[in-house]
Amino acid sequence: MNKNKIIWFIVFLGLVALTMYTIINGSSNFSFEGFVRYLSVANPYWMAAAVGCMLLFILIEGFSIKYLTDFLGSRINVRRGCLYSSADIFFSAITPSATGGQPASAFFMMRDSIPASVTAMSLLINIALYTVSIIFIGALCIIFSPSTFLRFGNFSRFLIICGFIIQTACVVTFALLVYRDKIMYKIADKILVIAKKLHLAKHVEKKRKKLEKSALEYKECSKAIKNHFGVIVRAFLLNVLQRIVQMGVTVCVYIASCNSVDKVGEVFAAQGCVILGSNAVPVPGAVGVADYLFFEGFDDIVNDNLVNLELLSRGISFYVCIILCIAVVAVCYITGRKTKK
Repeated sequence: MNKNKIIWFIVFLGLVALTMYTIINGSSNFSFEGFVRYLSVANPYWMAAAVGCMLLFILIEGFSIKYLTDFLGSRINVRRGCLYSSADIFFSAITPSATGGQPASAFFMMRDSIPASVTAMSLLINIALYTVSIIFIGALCIIFSPSTFLRFGNFSRFLIICGFIIQTACVVTFALLVYRDKIMYKIADKILVIAKKLHLAKHVEKKRKKLEKSALEYKECSKAIKNHFGVIVRAFLLNVLQRIVQMGVTVCVYIASCNSVDKVGEVFAAQGCVILGSNAVPVPGAVGVADYLFFEGFDDIVNDNLVNLELLSRGISFYVCIILCIAVVAVCYITGRKTKK
């Protein structure tokens, strides 16, 4: 973990502490005794299902990376795929806009002697499909449950709409980089020239070399996925499934605590909007933002136990998940095992 990641990790911990303090002290209905009682009466089978969804969230991304890496010619086992997904999930959580996830995965992949081109392409495709899956599920949640979307306040709806626009722009940019790489390269190069003239950018030549390298990677990516639409569809479906099981944590915790499936559709739709609205915000792990959106979206669905539901579902789907991921990453980093080809 380099210096920047350590700084962001400290910022992340500070945001977590501040968010927990705000949630716990800002609710007159919350008490630790009440939370323990809430947990003790929850259906253990549905709670186990919630934990299972969290584990599947890690595993499915591992399968997705393995599938793409195998397709690109470097076969890996599921265990290594789970290491790469764990690195992605943890470092995405502690860095703004999830910028640290892919470099961390790439570090372990290249240490396992996976070629740089295969590493770059598999991760580029996976992050693009990850973003498309969030847009896809979020759009379906709004289309099929517009009342759930309207339940959010004005600012929350603004965040959700911004999340949709920003992530759609990212996907369009990726598509242009892959299929219209010359156009995007010229645009990016012009931006560098203008930035240099306005004294907004330093070391322009160094940045241009990085741009040229990126352009080559995207060109290779285009060659790899051209005429292999079926591969992209299957990888996309894995990403959709990963998003569903992530949202399934909240659904399972809701059923476990309320012993009812009457509002499962609303719970699923609200969680989809929460993910869509928080994913593009440049805050490590969307800490605070995701919590704020959760309270806005679930206020009319869950009344007295809203804080308990938020703490428990977010605790499993996010905090327990990243603790497990850093444990996997730490063990594999220390042992330094190589992939068995």
